[in-house]
Amino acid sequence: MTRRLVIRMLGSALIPAALMPWALHAQSAGGKRSIDVAREIFARAVARSFQHELTSFRVLPVSDPSDVYSSLRFGDLYAWSAEAIGGKVFVNGFASAGADAAVAFEGCVDGLGNLLGLKALMKAMRVNQPPQRMPLTQIMPRVAFCLNRADLGEILFGARVMESSGFAAPEAVVEPSLRPQKSGQMLIYFTMIPGLTGTWEIWKITVSILADDSALIDRRPLV
Repeated sequence: MTRRLVIRMLGSALIPAALMPWALHAQSAGGKRSIDVAREIFARAVARSFQHELTSFRVLPVSDPSDVYSSLRFGDLYAWSAEAIGGKVFVNGFASAGADAAVAFEGCVDGLGNLLGLKALMKAMRVNQPPQRMPLTQIMPRVAFCLNRADLGEILFGARVMESSGFAAPEAVVEPSLRPQKSGQMLIYFTMIPGLTGTWEIWKITVSILADDSALIDRRPLV
């Protein structure tokens, strides 16, 4: 066998892994803990999706998760945040370890540039499988973790928080709901963004989860 043929065969064997860099990295992780592998997989997916250098941000938590991140973990998925140099979190999401590692965050793309977004998260929570679906009370904090705009201080709507600021909750704000559609589900919930004068901006978030678990996100302010 010629040296040129060997090189061509090796190159062909690496093509599938090259399309999913996190899978390649997970397979070569050796004796690392799964949480450390998942952290690195999340970092590489963020770098690729936002076209950032790995040195331009860090992944939180940098060591073992705090209570907040631990409470969001489920199954093989760990919760992560990408923080730019200077301390600004610009995306939250989930990632697991292993050859079939799952990654989910708003704007996540694969090695071919195909949008993945929150698809892996919706699939893991079995949103389109009512008998096995995670309870809405557990779905909500995980979706909000991914979609809340950390740079704006956005949080899930809370009537008590609103009232403690001296304002009544708008009548249009209702409890989060998950509604069946012809093809998939529709998740509706509300968030709050603090204003400069102690007021709050209220936003309606609609997430359409299609039959293939991909998610379409619509954000609209209440006026």
